Amino acid sequence: MYFVPALIVALLAAQFESSIDRAFIATQNNDWMTAASVLDEAFSQDPHTFEANNFHYLRGRIAESQGDWMRSRA
Repeated sequence: MYFVPALIVALLAAQFESSIDRAFIATQNNDWMTAASVLDEAFSQDPHTFEANNFHYLRGRIAESQGDWMRSRA
């Protein structure tokens, strides 16, 4: 009975972690557009974990690198 909900949580967590890994790789390669879109995707997947790990800061730094000053300030 508890197996199905636990499996769903594990699959969603793995998907979120995969998105964050892709964002870090894109950031290391200075691919700001990909990193920004992947972080936006990760936020839509799991907003609570995104906020708990302060990925908004990373998203703001990427927006700064893109010259998007309004988004980086927010």
